[in-house]
Amino acid sequence: MRKLLASLILAGYAVEFGNASAASPAIPQVGFVRVKQAAKPAEEHAHPEHGPHGGDLIELGKEEYHVECVHDEKQKAIFFFLLDGEAKQLVAVPAAEIAINVKSKGRGKQYKVEAMPQKDDPKGTTTCFATKDATLIAVLEQHGIEAQLVIDIGNKQYRGKIAHDHDHAHEHSPKK
Repeated sequence: MRKLLASLILAGYAVEFGNASAASPAIPQVGFVRVKQAAKPAEEHAHPEHGPHGGDLIELGKEEYHVECVHDEKQKAIFFFLLDGEAKQLVAVPAAEIAINVKSKGRGKQYKVEAMPQKDDPKGTTTCFATKDATLIAVLEQHGIEAQLVIDIGNKQYRGKIAHDHDHAHEHSPKK
């Protein structure tokens, strides 16, 4: 009975994790950051002050993931890049959109921001969401607003507070 149980456990391990001797799939490169599929959140909690594209960071969960918010004034757009727990690598997810919930002067409004898959994102996934919605961009620039980003990753919904840094110049074009 023990041998049968051990065999079933090992067979389950092989099915779930595949052949341990097989080579791991290559992770596509995107500029200077790597793309990885959403998996277990990173254990470490050390991360830079800004994301790889120079944008502000939004913490999701208990630093399980981050979203980098990049305001590109030249394109009149805001880009949201999904990053790992260390805010260093892009994370690809099959989400079609994210939500931005905004509360100002006691009134709430929800904006949808559509996925903008990048050329190196695995098929059917995205690492980036973007909007040219002038109203949303103006609202996020205001003082005294409460804004929250909402995204589903796997079977879990993550929320993160958007806090725009008004103490710096506004040249936020994504670093290439």
